[in-house]
Amino acid sequence: MTSNEMNQKLLAEQLSQVARIAHSSKLKRLLHHPLNYARTVLLRKWLPSIGNKERDKRAQLFFGESMMITLPAATDIYLTGGKSHPSEIRLALFIIKQVGIGNTFLDIGAHFGYFSLLASRIVGKSGKVIAYEPGQKTYRILQQNAATRSNIVAVQNAVSNAVGQLTFYEFPTLYSEYNSLAIAQFETEDWYKSLKVEQTIVPTTTIDTLFLKQDIIPQFIKIDVEGAELQVIEGGQQLFQQQAPIVVMEYLEPKRKNETHQQAVDLMKTWGYSTYLINEEGQLTPIDKLDEHLLTNKLESENVVFCKAIRRP
Repeated sequence: MTSNEMNQKLLAEQLSQVARIAHSSKLKRLLHHPLNYARTVLLRKWLPSIGNKERDKRAQLFFGESMMITLPAATDIYLTGGKSHPSEIRLALFIIKQVGIGNTFLDIGAHFGYFSLLASRIVGKSGKVIAYEPGQKTYRILQQNAATRSNIVAVQNAVSNAVGQLTFYEFPTLYSEYNSLAIAQFETEDWYKSLKVEQTIVPTTTIDTLFLKQDIIPQFIKIDVEGAELQVIEGGQQLFQQQAPIVVMEYLEPKRKNETHQQAVDLMKTWGYSTYLINEEGQLTPIDKLDEHLLTNKLESENVVFCKAIRRP
């Protein structure tokens, strides 16, 4: 077994602990991190009522490092050491198996930088992680996390289909993972109706700007931009046609107005990509009818993988 294979095996074993904690009872989660558990309960249920809503905290990650987060967001990372939704655990395992030493990893919609830090751990000193996050509050935390890693570059830009400026919408910290260029999808949600949404003008760049002007060729691209996925894809036309990076894109359920997600899938297929889901072993299974998959399994979203050829671990 090579050193790279040993590293993959170790990370996969460490990641399995996240799933075990996430699927355990409330009592076991309490016993795993008593103070952390009590603190998150307070922040989510009681302190907001008296206006004390946010706390910067350091969370220990499953792979032995740590990161800054802002509670009450990212409570799963704080309690389990990783993003604990099944789709995010499968994505982490896929990254562990597919990203290699020396690779360039684009994290588009990096939030606090969880996947950026995981990729940083994998690509090593000879690799590079470029993390994009336009939100002011979330970028502040991302920048702190990136500053501890010499191979991460944090950029406070939105990624779109043109270089310029766009309006960006930011929610309070608890809902900050929904920050987006497109908020129409949330208009029917009960939680959205009671929130104050902040609007800011943010600079935009494109994937092809990196590729054509900076000669950066990523091997892996993660896209999680809450409704602006089509614009991101459109802005990478030259890269996607001339190269073969693996692309992971969050795909939303039909009721969240996912027409642009469907268009993004169709566009990638015209450029020679096929669509896959990530299974429990971190491997790919072909998928064609994504909407049917989400509806049948009652899923709000799923990570869809675009590949021109499957690379076996």
